[in-house]
Amino acid sequence: MKVRELLQIEIWSKRTVRKIFVGLGIIFGIFVLGLVFLFLAEQCWITPRERAAARVALAQIDALQNLNSVSDGDFDAMADQATAKLRNAAHEMWTRRDRRIFSELMAYLYVTEVARDDMQGRKSTQQRHFPLAAIMDRVLNQKLDPQGIELKGSLRSELHKALD
Repeated sequence: MKVRELLQIEIWSKRTVRKIFVGLGIIFGIFVLGLVFLFLAEQCWITPRERAAARVALAQIDALQNLNSVSDGDFDAMADQATAKLRNAAHEMWTRRDRRIFSELMAYLYVTEVARDDMQGRKSTQQRHFPLAAIMDRVLNQKLDPQGIELKGSLRSELHKALD
């Protein structure tokens, strides 16, 4: 065979090129759909183990909401239990949504502990009978209490909506 004859032989026909491009297009489309599915699962899916662990932690944090009727020692013990439940939930995190739920649980526990500390500070101020401190306390309560209550309520409702 001469070079001229070799050059005239058509190795790739138009039909073969079309088949290759269609096959590559299908593979690329499946790859893109897989990436979209993984992204949506990462954003929207709470894994069952995280949901169960987060529900237990949320129930423990909800039990801390009785700030007035719980003594300091009991509150600290319950807060330690809630922290342990949160650690368990941290071990079950897998998706981005799981991490978001975990961070909301941490924020809910933190807001609860801050409210408890604030209440303890008010009690100690009232026991000392500082008139100026009582006035300042009233001014701060008028500004901070509604915001803290609103934040705690929104965190609680969002967590219950996501986990129930």
